[in-house]
Amino acid sequence: MRRAVADVTTARKRLELEIDGADAVATSDQLGQMRARRADLERTEDKLTADSQRLQTWVESFRTRKESLKAGYTAAEAQLAVYEAAAGLGGEDDQSEVLLHDAEEAVTRARSAIAEFLGIADDLDADVRNIVGSADPG
Repeated sequence: MRRAVADVTTARKRLELEIDGADAVATSDQLGQMRARRADLERTEDKLTADSQRLQTWVESFRTRKESLKAGYTAAEAQLAVYEAAAGLGGEDDQSEVLLHDAEEAVTRARSAIAEFLGIADDLDADVRNIVGSADPG
């Protein structure tokens, strides 16, 4: 996406240089066409810049969510390990069994959330690829 913005910016600047150099030799129609093209490139550049910023915001949000899920999963696994150890030390009392069961459920929920997140991530990755592909100025 950034490359597309840079390409459009470069094309616009080249066209501006052409317009500056063509003022004396070009017809008014030619200058008008060049200026119209420059305006089109400016609009495209603005749109791509806005799209790039939105995409960057989404990527940062995605990374934050991913790290949050990873931390939750790690915490659930640690909780399970603690409860398993406590159950092993304390015998087979009801409280240990309940705690162990709760920890196992927490790990299962964390795994489910991660699987769902990865499915959404795959869909969003395809969307991003489509956006980037459609942003190609050439």
